Amino acid sequence: GGYYIAVGARAIVAHPGTLTGSIGVVLGKFNAGPALRRLGVSVDGVQVGARAGLLDPDRGLDPDEDAALVRHLMAYYDAFVGRVAEGRQLSKEAVDAVAQGRVYTGRIAQERGLVDRLGGLRLAIELAKQEAELGEFVSLERVRVKDERGVAASLLGGSALPSSLLPAGLGELSEAGELL
Repeated sequence: GGYYIAVGARAIVAHPGTLTGSIGVVLGKFNAGPALRRLGVSVDGVQVGARAGLLDPDRGLDPDEDAALVRHLMAYYDAFVGRVAEGRQLSKEAVDAVAQGRVYTGRIAQERGLVDRLGGLRLAIELAKQEAELGEFVSLERVRVKDERGVAASLLGGSALPSSLLPAGLGELSEAGELL
């Protein structure tokens, strides 16, 4: 989603070694039915509508459902390509030629027309200041806020946890704070 959002900007700055692009759409369909049956677990459900159970994790897709999902994914992909084409002032064909889910380094993305400038946060801030016509005497301060929950809890999506309650090895992560 990062590139989808960035493409609306007037300029895109990327570090030469960053990984960017990934103009594509993916959908995973989990089918745990065979494993559940081997374990003796059955799943019952109620659905209203022909496609209501489409993503039911107890079964695979039939050919009609598969075709319907492919149609939806292609519509999303076409919309994504259209947004990139508009934002980057390229034809849809030119975007499709470099898209299809490919991931590029910042340097190659610039060669392909997906990135305007190579640089880091300082360059991005300078370009934003120029765009906003703030002048060279305006100072912007970068503030780093430490997540009080700790890195491990942040990564795991949890609330504050004492290190003693975390699995072995994750306690050190919660103490690492800004080191990660």
